[in-house]
Amino acid sequence: MEDRQTILRYTEYPLAFWIVGAFIAIPGIVIYAITPYGSIFLPAAELIIASLFFLFPRILTVTADLGEQTLTLRYRSLLRSSEKQLRLPDIDSIHLETSRDSDSGTTYRIVAACKDGQVIPFRSYYSSGRLTKQKKVDRLRAFLGLNTPDASQPSNITEDSLAPRGPALAVTGGEEHLTDGIHWTLQNVTAAGSAAMRWYSPDFKFPAGFLFLAQKVPGQKAIGGKLVEEIGKFLFQHVISLFGFAQEDLPGLDSAEMLAPLDSRLEPYFMAYTSDPASARQVLNPWVSTPLAEWAEHSPLRTMQVQADLSQLIVLFSPRGVYLAHLRAMTPAAVVSLSDLGVAVLKAVR
Repeated sequence: MEDRQTILRYTEYPLAFWIVGAFIAIPGIVIYAITPYGSIFLPAAELIIASLFFLFPRILTVTADLGEQTLTLRYRSLLRSSEKQLRLPDIDSIHLETSRDSDSGTTYRIVAACKDGQVIPFRSYYSSGRLTKQKKVDRLRAFLGLNTPDASQPSNITEDSLAPRGPALAVTGGEEHLTDGIHWTLQNVTAAGSAAMRWYSPDFKFPAGFLFLAQKVPGQKAIGGKLVEEIGKFLFQHVISLFGFAQEDLPGLDSAEMLAPLDSRLEPYFMAYTSDPASARQVLNPWVSTPLAEWAEHSPLRTMQVQADLSQLIVLFSPRGVYLAHLRAMTPAAVVSLSDLGVAVLKAVR
C-alpha cells in the first residue's frame, strides 16, 4: 500500500487467475517441446484457454484521496479498462460481504456502502483471503475516518445470482423501434465495473433454457474434457456478469454445457454454451448462422485489442428475448450495424 498524508493507494492483482492460467499453459508448452513433429492441436488449445486467464481478469487499483474527496476504483486488463469514482461524503461504510457455498466454502469481497443505500463492490466476484481483505478494509476505514459497521447490520450476503443486483447493476434503455416487423430497443448496461451496450428484442423467446454465443478469435478450436468444461463454465459465468444478464435469462445454468461442434460457418468464429442442446441446434439454423458468420468475418476478434477497438459480439437467446451485446460504447455506424444484425437474426429464427 502507498500511504501518504492525503492519498492512500493499493493495487490488487488477480494472481489466482494468472496461476491457473500458468498451470494450464505449462503442460501445453511441455507437450509441444517433447513432440516437435507431432500435432500442435492440444498444445495450441491449452494455450488458448490459458490466455483467457490472462486477458480477462483485471488489475484493481484503489485510490482514496482526501484532498479530492474521492475513492477511485480503477480496473485494467489487456482487453479493457474502466473506472468507478465515489465521493467520500457519500460513503457510509466499507466492509466485507460474505458468500457461503456448499462446494467452495466461504468467500469474501470488499464493498462500499453509500448513504443513499447503494452497495458498490470492489470486485464483481467473491474470493478467499479474508484476513488480507480485512486488513485492507481496516486500513481504508482508518484512513477515511469511517466507523466500524454496526453489529446489527447484515454482513453475510449469499450470491445466488451471477448477475450483479440492485445499484451494482444499472440498465437504461431508449425508445422502442420497429424494423421489418421486429421490435427492439438499445440498452446501456453498467455492471461489475464495466459498461456494455445491449440490443434487445422480446420477439423471440428461447423455448426452455438459454443459448449463449460468444465471438472468439478466428480459428480457435473447441476441445472436450472435464477440465475444459469446468474452465469454460467458470469463464462463462465471469463474462455474463459483465453484461448484467439476470437469473431469469439463464434458467438451467447448473446443467448447461458447451455446444460443439457448431455449424461449419459459425465454428471458426463463435463458441456456444447452452442448457438445451436440442433446442439450441434448432435455433442455429443456416439462416441464423449466415448473418452471424458474416458479422464475424467483417469484424474479427483479435487476441490483443485495446479498449477502443474491442469488438467482441455476445448473443444470448433467453426466455425473455434475444440480446446482442458489446462490451464497449459504440459509434452510431456500429449501432446501426448491430441493429441490422439483430433484425436479421430475429427474422431468421422466428
